[in-house]
Amino acid sequence: MSLTKKFERYIPNEDHYSNVVYLQNIDGDWYKQQDSFSQETLKILYDDDGIIVSMHHDVSMLYPEGAYILEVEPNTEIDTNIHRVKNGELYMYQTPNEISTLQNERQKKSLLIEAGNIIEPLQDAVDLDIATGEEIKKLKAWKTYRVQLNRVDTSLAPDIHFPEKPE
Repeated sequence: MSLTKKFERYIPNEDHYSNVVYLQNIDGDWYKQQDSFSQETLKILYDDDGIIVSMHHDVSMLYPEGAYILEVEPNTEIDTNIHRVKNGELYMYQTPNEISTLQNERQKKSLLIEAGNIIEPLQDAVDLDIATGEEIKKLKAWKTYRVQLNRVDTSLAPDIHFPEKPE
């Protein structure tokens, strides 16, 4: 079952409790619709953009205000970083390789910042002609590392290898 109609708050015409939030969509009251869901399936709560907000096998555990519900097979593997819902269907928004590429780009950027922070004071010592032999050696090693790091092609994920950091 797929409820592709958004749930909104409402106040029932019949007797109701004042401290209870009532939800409905065009098909009726949320609490009455819960009986139509299979107890065996996984229920996915998603927003207007198809972003999966919550999942549960027990439909009564979901609160769909301003959202929609999709029912899928219980063993469906869902990764909220990869999957979205569109037109009542689950689809891959990003492939695992795209996600791996993004993670590797973040790691590369972080490593480049770290290398730059180490290189900067070593370069200052060289520029001021006060560098020790050890500092000159370290500077060369870190600059070499930074060049190697810059050459890493993160689009080849997951088959990429970052260079080893200098000692």
